[in-house]
Amino acid sequence: MANGATLVLEGSDGLRAEFSRCGARLLRLDVPVRSGGSTQVVIGSALDGSQIDGDTWGGTICGRFANRIADASFELDGVRYSLPTNHGTSSLHGGPEGFGLRDWNVEAAGDTLIFSLNSADGDMGYPGTMDVQAVYGISGATLWLEITATTDKPTVVNLTQHAYWNLKGEGNVLSHELEIPASHYSAVDD
Repeated sequence: MANGATLVLEGSDGLRAEFSRCGARLLRLDVPVRSGGSTQVVIGSALDGSQIDGDTWGGTICGRFANRIADASFELDGVRYSLPTNHGTSSLHGGPEGFGLRDWNVEAAGDTLIFSLNSADGDMGYPGTMDVQAVYGISGATLWLEITATTDKPTVVNLTQHAYWNLKGEGNVLSHELEIPASHYSAVDD
C-alpha cells in the first residue's frame, strides 16, 4: 500500500490510485484504456503530494465547510461564529488551515485506505469536536469514497472531495460535461 509518502490502491481490473496523507488527497488515478495501458485522469495535484501545480485544494477532502462562507461568519442556534478569512472577506474550504491542508492519519484495511482526522471544538472558529473519516476503496473498475463525520454539538459541515478530472487523459477539459444523479446538493445562494 505505502510507497514512501505516496499511498497506493490497485484494483484487479487495472485501476490504480495514488494518495497523500496531506488533505487525504487523491494525487493520481490511472484508468485502463481499451487500446491497452492506462491513462492518468486526475489534474491539479502534484504527484509527490508536497506541492500543488494548480488549485491548492485539488484532490483534497475540503472541510469543515467546502465552498465559501460569506463574510467569514455564520449563525447557528442564535449564536454568531466568526471564522478566519482566506478568500477576500470569505472563509473558503474550512479556512487557512482547513482539512485539505492537514496531514490525516491513515491505515490500510484490505482493499481500502481509511483516512481520519480530529478537529477540536473551536478549530478554525467552528463549534463542536468533529471526527472525520474518508474511506477510499477500489472495487473492480470503480474507485469509491465514503466520507463520514460525527460531532459532539450542533455545527455546520459540508465535506467534499475536490479532485479535478480530465476524462480523456489529455488535451483541454473545458468542453467536458458531467451529470451527477445526486439526491442532495448544497446551494450557494439565490
